[in-house]
Amino acid sequence: MRLVAVVLLSILGLTACATENEGGTGDGFGSVSAEQESSKKKSDDGASGQALTGKDCLVGTWLGDNDFFLAKMREFGDEAKNVTGDVLLTFDHAGSLTTKYQGWRILFVAEGREITLNRSGVDKGTWSANDKTVSLKETDMESTLEMTGQGMSMSVPSDPVDYSDATYTCTATTASITTPDGVMQMTRR
Repeated sequence: MRLVAVVLLSILGLTACATENEGGTGDGFGSVSAEQESSKKKSDDGASGQALTGKDCLVGTWLGDNDFFLAKMREFGDEAKNVTGDVLLTFDHAGSLTTKYQGWRILFVAEGREITLNRSGVDKGTWSANDKTVSLKETDMESTLEMTGQGMSMSVPSDPVDYSDATYTCTATTASITTPDGVMQMTRR
């Protein structure tokens, strides 16, 4: 039962943010593909055209960093073993925010028992920004959060993200948003 309690506590602390990934080569979202490296090189040498600045830089689809989620879960104990799957955040020009969970899974192991936390679906909301800060507010929670283990399965409600005036940085290929939960690192898709 301790493992279930740890997982439930972890869920309560879980948000759609990510911590800073030093080097960006972990198992999760910190990994950088050859395509992304090529895109970064083009951006760095000016071959991709005009550089994006300010809030226009955030417009597009971003892949979140799973290293943050693993670190957040481990704040409650070392039972969290890995985080896999994709969390895609899409910021559009009109101010709509979409967070899509694709095969996103956290594995917990304690006392020889495994519990998985699976999230899938799409959450929607709004965003606004100036050149230094961004505000994110999820308003339509359509994703599902399911906890499963030996002989049990239960749905868990997910809390919407609601951050005001979070500082951010953005380049052609990477962005970070600093929240009370940590620094969400993202790679442009």
